[in-house]
Amino acid sequence: MSGNTVTQYPDRYAIEPMTDLEVYKIGLEAIITLQPSTGYVSVSCPHHDELNGCHWWSARGDESLHTFLCSLNRSYAMDKLFCPNALNEFDLESSVASLKRDTIERRRAGELTSEEARDLWDQADCCENAENIADISDGHGNAYWEHIRYSPKPCAIWFWDSVWSAFIDHLRSIQGAQS
Repeated sequence: MSGNTVTQYPDRYAIEPMTDLEVYKIGLEAIITLQPSTGYVSVSCPHHDELNGCHWWSARGDESLHTFLCSLNRSYAMDKLFCPNALNEFDLESSVASLKRDTIERRRAGELTSEEARDLWDQADCCENAENIADISDGHGNAYWEHIRYSPKPCAIWFWDSVWSAFIDHLRSIQGAQS
């Protein structure tokens, strides 16, 4: 079978090899595959399951895929490439701090009695997970799930700051050499 042969299976999908692929190995950490003509980007990271993903950036205007990737911010790129929920973890400290700030503000505004504020404060101090925050209630029917906070997992920060940064530096060097 030649390299560009299209195989047709009855009642199945046509199978054809992909061309115009660029494959980059970043240390022992990841493999990033690009298909500049279509905007396809794939990341494979053997050490972190949550850092395996792909996305097709087909609507990037007149920009080359390399230029486009160099312009992306962390939130947008990571949310497109990977499952955002898998890259974040519950942040107990930030959640409790948010709930306590709200309790202080509501007490100062006269929306809570000192007893109600003390009760909320004590409930916040007993929280261990997101469900505990979501279960907090007061006598006024207020729910406190909006105080649940998430932070990027260390592996997501590491990927962006180390692996993706090295990859983008490489793409910029390629662009500079082509100019």
